[in-house]
Amino acid sequence: MAKNVIITAKTVEEAIEKASEKFGTPKSELQYEVISEAKKGLFGIGSQDAKISVCVSEDPDFLALNFVKTVLADLELTPTEIEVTKTSEKEVVISVTGEGMGLIIGHHGEILESLQYLTNLAANKGVEGYRRYIVDVENYREKRQEALRKLAQKTASRAKRQGRNITLEPMSAYERRAIHAEVQNIEGVTTFSIGSGDNRKVVVSPENQKTQKPRTKSGNQDKKPAKETKPAKAKALDPDIPLTYAGSGVSKQPIVKAKSIEELGLADPDESDIY
Repeated sequence: MAKNVIITAKTVEEAIEKASEKFGTPKSELQYEVISEAKKGLFGIGSQDAKISVCVSEDPDFLALNFVKTVLADLELTPTEIEVTKTSEKEVVISVTGEGMGLIIGHHGEILESLQYLTNLAANKGVEGYRRYIVDVENYREKRQEALRKLAQKTASRAKRQGRNITLEPMSAYERRAIHAEVQNIEGVTTFSIGSGDNRKVVVSPENQKTQKPRTKSGNQDKKPAKETKPAKAKALDPDIPLTYAGSGVSKQPIVKAKSIEELGLADPDESDIY
């Protein structure tokens, strides 16, 4: 389904440029008809802007494809081929190939994910029934899918061998689903997600791994606090009991241990009357 939209500007060329930006379609692929040329008038009186009629397709597939083409053109990237494949009634794959396309992939496909998100917004705006568009560049998604499968298998083996949880780096929802799906086929391990937003991660866990009881904000309240042990108070030497000397038969003075002389309660030698 298509509709005609009137665009006006000071010149026909400006009107075409305006339409290209408005509808996200390269000028070379824009379907338009010139209704009237611009008129200068006399002393500014009676001047008229140029007017064109643009045929705009409301087909979501057309809108999605044109959005991708416009982004590539803005980045001055020229694709060798853009292929559109309808995998189901609600899913379409847009595959792009060409030199320098790694620029729109980014680290672990982060830029590609953003392009895909914006493409879906542009194609589904004001359209009844949502259709999902997958944007792929240089067959990146299949390569990444294979890498994720190997990562899931390796991590599952490590989790079983070490008997502990293994947390992976933050991933997109698409990549997390790939990890979950692969680990489901491996016996003895399971997965769950933690975190939120861009920091959401997958945890690969042995099935016999015991879940640790979370600590409360006030700490572990199950254990009673240990009683504080007060140091034993040192007993001062009793002046009425004579000291015990080795080999003598004199009655024994109790032996007292302390960390310092002050704890024994003895007088300072410098102040004592005993020399």
